[in-house]
Order: sequence, then structure tokens, then C-alpha cells
Amino acid sequence: MSQSISKIQQQLYELEERLAELESINNILIHQLQQGQKLLEAAQSFKGITEPRQYFHQLKKYLVEQFNVNEFGVFTYSESRDILQLEFSHGVSQRNLKGFFYHPNEGGVGRAFSLNKMIYISDITQYADLSYYNARGKVKGAVVYLPLVSHFGNPIAVLKLRRPLPKSFEESELNILLKLGEIFGVAWDTVLHIDHLAKGSFLDGDSGLFNRQFFEYYFPIEFKRAQRYQQPFSVVRMDIQLGKKRRRAFQQALPALIQNLVQFLEKHLRQGDVLIKYDVNSFLIMLPRSNRNKVKLFLKRLRELMHVEFLTDKDSQLALEFQLKISAVSFPEDTIEPEEMRYLLAHPEEIAVKF
Repeated sequence: MSQSISKIQQQLYELEERLAELESINNILIHQLQQGQKLLEAAQSFKGITEPRQYFHQLKKYLVEQFNVNEFGVFTYSESRDILQLEFSHGVSQRNLKGFFYHPNEGGVGRAFSLNKMIYISDITQYADLSYYNARGKVKGAVVYLPLVSHFGNPIAVLKLRRPLPKSFEESELNILLKLGEIFGVAWDTVLHIDHLAKGSFLDGDSGLFNRQFFEYYFPIEFKRAQRYQQPFSVVRMDIQLGKKRRRAFQQALPALIQNLVQFLEKHLRQGDVLIKYDVNSFLIMLPRSNRNKVKLFLKRLRELMHVEFLTDKDSQLALEFQLKISAVSFPEDTIEPEEMRYLLAHPEEIAVKF
């Protein structure tokens, strides 16, 4: 009988050990599942982001919700200047940090970047010489310096996070952050490439027209041609004025309004005329071989057609508040200098002749 009891006790002991082992494995799997879910959510959240503003908005949302981090800064590396400059910050109490930067190997930000390695300081009060932005010895808590890496594994930025309590980052959170360094970095690298392509493009993404960059490239060419052959050359600027009484409704209708205006203008331009999206609510029309009188006749005709083809009866409420402020500069009547014409187009309030 005593042997059977001891045998049962041994079996119970083995089962308890096995159960403890299974519980340990289960806890590990739960943590791995939670980590995987956070990483998947991060990858999905940053998928399709193409603009810096979208990127930082999503980064703030993710860090606050998933890590309860209410204070962080992103330092992006400038290869031409060889510095890590503060690109975006959230919850940082110091003022005037727009131009704040570190050199590589300088401070936690620079060292994390140079070593391409996450640095975790569990209690910053233990380091008397540690500077936290512009403050010295006044900040408490735990800080993480996380390098953000590109598609090729090269560091391109550093994410600096702080929690106000010492030792407040758990090991599992640090493990997730290590993997997030690649997700955040690749997403930022994509944003930079798209931004670079957009800056190098001659087309406006919304309207499909030539953009301001095209104007800066093509304007000197066209002006020199006019000078060389002594032919007149004019540029018209059109600024859409927002309605005051129904401003919100006007802003909501603005994209469709601009598209309709573009179609209307393209319909009545000559083959050699060039329509350019100069600003959010502004257009330029480059008119080769057109002096001031021709421009005046062209704009008079355009205004007559506008209320017939563009601002129709269905847009009567909008038409009451719609204003198209028009100005023009002509060579050689107004100026014979390209830089002066460029300046006047950028400052239409200084153009003497209005239409």
C-alpha cells in the first residue's frame, strides 16, 4: 500500500513538473504571439505611407497606443551636413528644439547611430554628465535610443524614447523595439525616396499639370528665347480666393472646383501656352509671343466665358463667393529682366497693372 502511495505521489510530482513546464512554454508562446501581433500591426500601419506628415502621425499613434510612450523624438541623418537633426518630437517639454542636432558619436543619439545598436539607459539620474536635449540633471526615467535602418540595414535615423519612471521598459518591450527599428526605418526610407522623386518631378500629383519646379526650369529658357528673337512674352497669375461666409464648404468643394477650372482653362489656351500649378490655389499661364494688349484681350474673353462654361447655374451659391484674382507681367513692357519678372509673379501684390 505504501509503495502505491509513493508511486502516486511520484506521478503527481511529475505531472506538476510537466504542468509547470507547459505553463512556462504557454507563457513564452503568449509573449511571442503578442510580439508578433504588435509587429504585424506596425507593418500594416506604415504600409502605403508616402508623406513625412503621415509617417510621424502614425508613429505617434502607434507608440502611444502600443507602448504608452508620450515623449519621443526622431533624429534623421543628413549626409551632406553629417549631423542627426531633430525632425519630429512629441511630448518634449523643452522649447526651441527645431534646430537641435547631434554629430555622429555624440551623445546617446550619435552613439546609437554610429554603432547601429540600440542603447537602453534604465535610469538616467545615475549619469550626472548625461544631457537630455537642453536639460542637465533635471530629467528622470528610462531612455531608449533606437537606430532606424534602411532596406539595406544601414542606420538612417534614431528614435529617442523616454518614460518618466526608471526601469520602466520591460525586456519583452525592448525585444519588440529592436525589431521595430527595421519596420520604422524601412517605412521612413520609403517616404524619403518618394519625397525625393516628387521633388524631382515636373508634374503636380493632384491636377496632373506642370508644377512650380517645372516653371523654375522652363521659365529662363522661354525668357531667353523671347530676348533672343525680340518677341513679346507674358505670364498670367491666377489666385483662387476662398469664400468667407461658407469657408468650410468652399474648402471642401475646392479640389473639384480646381479640377473644373483646369479643364476650362485648357480648353481655351493656345497650343503653345503652358498652364502651371504654381501653388495650392494658384496657377500660372505662360503666353509666348503675347504682349500686354493680347493678354488683356485674352483675359477679357476668358472672363466672359467663365460664367457661361465654368460657373454655371448649378454653382450659383459658389459663384457668389468665388473670386479669381488675376495679374500679369509682360516682356518688354513691364520688365526686361527675368529675375524681376520672377519676383513679381511671386509677389502679385506689387504688380502695377491688374486685370
